[in-house]
Amino acid sequence: MELKGTPIEEEAAMIVGEYLEKEMIPEQAVESVTTLLKNDQPIEALETAQNARQNS
Repeated sequence: MELKGTPIEEEAAMIVGEYLEKEMIPEQAVESVTTLLKNDQPIEALETAQNARQNS
């Protein structure tokens, strides 16, 4: 995945990438998180991933 955007967006994308790689996101949220990343919304993807982790 090519990182682009602000440093905060790049960091968010890296964190979400690690969550996905290590299967740390509940299965029901993976598609939403992946879609947000593909749509260049890494901060929203991170928020979604963290919320899903907290609620699982």
